[in-house]
Amino acid sequence: MNKKRFITFGCSHPFGQGLPDCIGNSSKYAPGPYPSKYSFAALISKDLDMQNVNLSRPGSSNKEIAYKVNKFAFEKDDIVLLHWTHSERSCVLNSHEPSIIGPWCTDKKSKLFYQHFNTNEEIEFNNKILISWANYYLAQKVSKIINTKPFSFLSNVNTDFKSENVEFLNNTINDYTIDYGADDAHPGVKSHRDFAKYICNEIKEKYYNYFK
Repeated sequence: MNKKRFITFGCSHPFGQGLPDCIGNSSKYAPGPYPSKYSFAALISKDLDMQNVNLSRPGSSNKEIAYKVNKFAFEKDDIVLLHWTHSERSCVLNSHEPSIIGPWCTDKKSKLFYQHFNTNEEIEFNNKILISWANYYLAQKVSKIINTKPFSFLSNVNTDFKSENVEFLNNTINDYTIDYGADDAHPGVKSHRDFAKYICNEIKEKYYNYFK
């Protein structure tokens, strides 16, 4: 019998960039080619005895996360973790993998984006659309959805989702970051372990009957 699936969408944090098995060959600052077995996504799946389906990608935006949700074939028994990321990021959708727009990128489209389109009003409105839509869409596909709060990096935008009835976990990976990976920028093994325990407890409490 196949295991039920724990599906994670997100950025470099659930991917596990900087962890011992997720370091690029060319530089310690680059991610490895595959998600880490030490990431909180992998640890949660193991604790819940579920199949780990990690669809995160370093550098992802909330736009990319919502796009991937739209493209994925869900099953009713899936538990889905939407690990929302830095609100200021974006991407360009195409027939291949979305093209990342980020403040660290040096390409022309990223420079123009942050020069002309990255206002607080744009950030807040776009994220409300993306996150509320993803939850509305998923509610028709699965019955178990976990959201983490989106981050603000370049701005102080704190989007209010009360009118959209989107529930978020109270804490994020930032609240559990006590060590760092090889790149000295992303959470380390202990941070992932503690954050995984927190999310597992939240899932087991919220969906108690699912694990009986």
